[in-house]
Amino acid sequence: MCSNHDLANFCCPLCGSRGTIRLSREAQGCAVCGANARYCGIILAIQNVAFDSSRTPLILQPPRMDVRALGVSDSECYADLLGQKLSYRNTFFHQAPFLDICAPASCDAWAACDIIICSDVIEHTAEPPSVVLANLCSMLKPGGSVILSAPTWQMPYSIEWYPGATELTVSDRGASRVVEWRNRRGTLYMDDKPNFHGGTGDALERRLLSHGELTAAARTAGFSAVQTLPFAEEYGYVWPLVSWPDPTLREAVFDSRVLVLTR
Repeated sequence: MCSNHDLANFCCPLCGSRGTIRLSREAQGCAVCGANARYCGIILAIQNVAFDSSRTPLILQPPRMDVRALGVSDSECYADLLGQKLSYRNTFFHQAPFLDICAPASCDAWAACDIIICSDVIEHTAEPPSVVLANLCSMLKPGGSVILSAPTWQMPYSIEWYPGATELTVSDRGASRVVEWRNRRGTLYMDDKPNFHGGTGDALERRLLSHGELTAAARTAGFSAVQTLPFAEEYGYVWPLVSWPDPTLREAVFDSRVLVLTR
């Protein structure tokens, strides 16, 4: 019997197994491959772009080695399988193979992609989304797509924690971590309550993203089509769109649905 927070009879778009998935963006959903709801959305978007919207599980899709795909710190949950199905390479900010999506020269080295997957990275980048999105757009072939996800909220504007930072350092102070940063005028600030999202690389949360502002920035960056991928409960891509109990957000609704940006 499922609780009110579970969804029964979903089919995992990665491995094809059936079961129950928890209605949460990040909690492990698939008992076989470990995919969560966010990963399910990423794979559904890849199916739309690379496999003519076929809902055959990725593990059973025929290889498409004519499709050049790039991951930006993709999860191992699906990266290995993508390497079997597409001409795919995963990249990292902190280890080889390196890619810094804030640096045009680094992006140029990986240009001419059909698909770029950038999942929960853009909230951490040193440059704002407008710069990063323009760089990602430049890396695509005409008609190529960026599959983008990020923690976003239904609120008018994004919140930058370190606006205009030209220098930023993270240091340990006892059991806590402190961020010190300077703006373009050289003014020094300290954040003694930074938020880190775990994982490796640069995991410092630099901004809270407005879903609408992010999609508008994508259009300004040069993408001709910007689609918010609709939820698909039967494939495990779903979570509650509910107000976030945080005074900073003033009860803004947590959105975070996957975006498909086409050049």
